[in-house]
Amino acid sequence: MKNSFNIADSCLDVKQTAQRLKIRSTSTIHKLIQDKKFPNNFKSNNKWWIPIEDIETYEKAKNDKRFLSAKEAAERLGYK
Repeated sequence: MKNSFNIADSCLDVKQTAQRLKIRSTSTIHKLIQDKKFPNNFKSNNKWWIPIEDIETYEKAKNDKRFLSAKEAAERLGYK
């Protein structure tokens, strides 16, 4: 029996991650990858993939904060 791992079942690509996190710019997601906020990300078929577990961990950490910084608010609103 062949081991069939489907990336789409357990991971989101950069665009999907931005949509889930309500972040307008995919470059912000790339910055989060650089900052190691998604430690288990990987590149496959020329796309960056982020495990859903990493995204949930990030969401939980963000939700633990009561306020957004000015930078975080600007990123969420699509400003540089």
